[in-house]
Amino acid sequence: MLYKIIYHILKPIFKILYRLEIRGMENIPEKGAVILAANHKSYLDPVLVGLASKRPVYFMAKSELFKIKMLDYFLKKLYAFPVKRGEFDRDAFRKSIEVLKSGKVMGIYPEGGRVRDKKIGEIKPGFSLIALKSKAAVVPVGIIGSDKAMKVGGKIPKFPKIIINIGKPFKSEDVSVEDKRSKLNFIVKKFEEEINRLTG
Repeated sequence: MLYKIIYHILKPIFKILYRLEIRGMENIPEKGAVILAANHKSYLDPVLVGLASKRPVYFMAKSELFKIKMLDYFLKKLYAFPVKRGEFDRDAFRKSIEVLKSGKVMGIYPEGGRVRDKKIGEIKPGFSLIALKSKAAVVPVGIIGSDKAMKVGGKIPKFPKIIINIGKPFKSEDVSVEDKRSKLNFIVKKFEEEINRLTG
């Protein structure tokens, strides 16, 4: 309930402030497990990915945030769950698979964290492993303009136009190879190609 309320409040606000334009929402499957795999350059990105989907989106959030009681309550209501950054978190990995195996939508940033100095950062192995093990459809999401809205160290709020380009879904089964490494490489390469295309 809280998720829906916040979604319907924020969407018109973002359309006014950032002239938010979402292209390709029809590419997100209406049913079944989906990974919304987005580039990550701003603290606004989780909100933007959530607004780009008509279906609720589950997210990982750094575990430190869940130590604050009030924040813990709201994050869980907004379908977030903790992940330990800087290491392979088995609990977060298992939770991700559980979410997807139950046919839900999960937002993932394959770069692992915000990337500021280049177009796309190094893809972390956890992303392709989750996609392979869950057999979820991977939908690439290219976000343009969010880095100009919330610059690191910036004190004056800015309201640039933000565009979200949503690509066609793909799966690890789309490549006709049997070995695991080739499938993982396919997922990474396909994501990189699509993000470069969707972000221009």
